[in-house]
Amino acid sequence: MKNKTVLVLVIVTLVLVVGAWAGTEKVLYAFTGGTDGGRSEGGVIVDKAGNLYGTTNSGGMYNAGTVFELSPSNGSWNETVLYSFTGGSDGAYPMAGLTFCNGNLYGTTMEGGGGWGVVFELAALANGWKQSVIYNFSAPGDGEEPFGGLTCDAAGALYGTTYAGGIYGGGTVFKLTQMASSSKKRTWSEAMLHSFGNTNDGMNPQGTVVLDKQGNVYGTTTDGGSGRGTVFELTRSASGWSEAIIYNFSGGNDGAFPYAGVVFDSAGNLYGTTYVGGTYGEGTVFRLTLSNSQWTEAVLYAFDAPNGGGYPHRGSLTLDVSGKLHGTTSTGDSAGTVFDLNPSNGSWTESVQYAFSNEDDGGTPYDGLILDAAGNLYGTTVGGGKCNQGVVFEVTP
Repeated sequence: MKNKTVLVLVIVTLVLVVGAWAGTEKVLYAFTGGTDGGRSEGGVIVDKAGNLYGTTNSGGMYNAGTVFELSPSNGSWNETVLYSFTGGSDGAYPMAGLTFCNGNLYGTTMEGGGGWGVVFELAALANGWKQSVIYNFSAPGDGEEPFGGLTCDAAGALYGTTYAGGIYGGGTVFKLTQMASSSKKRTWSEAMLHSFGNTNDGMNPQGTVVLDKQGNVYGTTTDGGSGRGTVFELTRSASGWSEAIIYNFSGGNDGAFPYAGVVFDSAGNLYGTTYVGGTYGEGTVFRLTLSNSQWTEAVLYAFDAPNGGGYPHRGSLTLDVSGKLHGTTSTGDSAGTVFDLNPSNGSWTESVQYAFSNEDDGGTPYDGLILDAAGNLYGTTVGGGKCNQGVVFEVTP
């Protein structure tokens, strides 16, 4: 197990100007870019005890990124570096956040391994966490550069995407299944479910995929299709997996270049964001509705940077029990925002919960948010903070 670094942070509470935005922000941890890590691009997840877990793209013992834990204690938060990537066979530069599956943590690194990225596991042991590489991408032919995170199904299999590689070079969707073994060493088997980049197909997925109740896979590609990205569906049958493009973005008012994945509501509708396009060219929030075997897109909100942020990045939206959507924008008239979209009488109203200044409060959130039982939102930024290395934040609406 790698050396463990424990740092105690100073909480910075920012008191907001009345009327400027709706919520209040608190910095839980400001990265220094040293052994504690820097530039957290993938957001955080939470365990049952309220501890937060995430990754940093830089910093650590070898400046190749980290896996970290934040633990609340008497009103402050302590950071523990669970693992520092060496940049070698263990991986380097994680872009995405983490996933819990069967009590362990799983994630991806964009580089390292054989040079094309890895899928890694941090197993919870009695005396800490042990890192191991469960899959090493080996382009060409295989996937390469996994930007997105992983999704765990009920059987403990992991699903993800690679930005490039595959048969046609446009990226892949893959599945990792743990194999039975008579030895103590566990092994994983990879299946490439789809290779992007063939005629009229999507290309270069960056977001995390989502599964429906039947185990079908849904996600987005940044490029391809009509040229401005797609939403795709992978359907499982006895003969294998088949892909269908369920929406092609035109680059006009419907949006363009969906970096983030999509999420389901209880009725089976899909929600997502595009990085640009829309009425003002600064991105959209969209919904896809299935009726008579056809998916129809509706733009719920078009970002207009001076009035609510712009350019939502790789973070999927979060849907709460009331049907409200929560998300982040990476830039705009500020250094990014935390926003809500509230449905009412068939229309959607945006409210900016917080606008970052790129100073001590952080700036440029790339990923999405998690929501606790009290309605507080948690995420990360790649910039701002005391050392301009990003922060972990909490926003109270």
